[in-house]
Amino acid sequence: MSRGILVHGDNHFIVHGPRPSPDIALALARHWSVITIGATTPPELHDWRIISKEFRENLEWAVVVSGKGETSPAVAQLLNELSGRGIVIETCMNHALRDELLGMRAEDLRVREELLAAGKLGPGYSPRMEAVHRKNAARLREIIAEHGWPDADLVGPEGAAAAFLIAQHSIGEPEFQRAVLTLVKDKVHQAFLSDRIAMYEGRPQRYGTQALPSPDGGHQRWTIEHPERVNERRAAIGMEPIGLEPMREITAETQAAYDAWLRDYEDWLVRVGWRPSSLRSHT
Repeated sequence: MSRGILVHGDNHFIVHGPRPSPDIALALARHWSVITIGATTPPELHDWRIISKEFRENLEWAVVVSGKGETSPAVAQLLNELSGRGIVIETCMNHALRDELLGMRAEDLRVREELLAAGKLGPGYSPRMEAVHRKNAARLREIIAEHGWPDADLVGPEGAAAAFLIAQHSIGEPEFQRAVLTLVKDKVHQAFLSDRIAMYEGRPQRYGTQALPSPDGGHQRWTIEHPERVNERRAAIGMEPIGLEPMREITAETQAAYDAWLRDYEDWLVRVGWRPSSLRSHT
């Protein structure tokens, strides 16, 4: 019987048994990570067991299941050694979790399109849209608590993009977005989320990804830190350059609509916790 190593986040197991399939590897990682006294092993996992010691030269396979925490330097070195011996380091994707995230994203976009078609999407935050965002954020919190950030290794590139969209749309939950920013490793995703947080906190953005309604009836990019260097910062992480659009003519009607939006927007910023109440610009 062969022996190998199963890596799960910051944990790992030396295993007696054949190389597991991705689904079995995920099931083993979950079972061994939360095993309790008296728990029984599911029948489909009976071909694998943890062994306490094994010479690294005897390891014949390696499977990595994404989880909370970073792989330790010692385990990372062992994986490099195994790879150098020609052993394939297989990374498992959680297909069920990927599909769930894609479904959450699809619901978000479906409701957005319905509201847009009905003329109910803006400029304020639609209660129906907010409800979807909060529901998705609550589930994403649970996913992060169990698996860590759902990156491409865990849920594939499309699943990771869906997770980011859900986090980026959780605009009514400041602490959640700030927490996600510490977990996301994709540089472009970091740029979009850090800009959004900066805008809601009232700070200049760095990459020019965020815009708000403006007195001319359109939208203008939120204030950019050192705007003359914004395209340099964007190029450094592989983003396309942008131009800074001039504002159109402001009319009494567009100004009045903007003033009404601004009052509601500032109330919302305070209500959900982005800004302290002392920063309200109106009474």
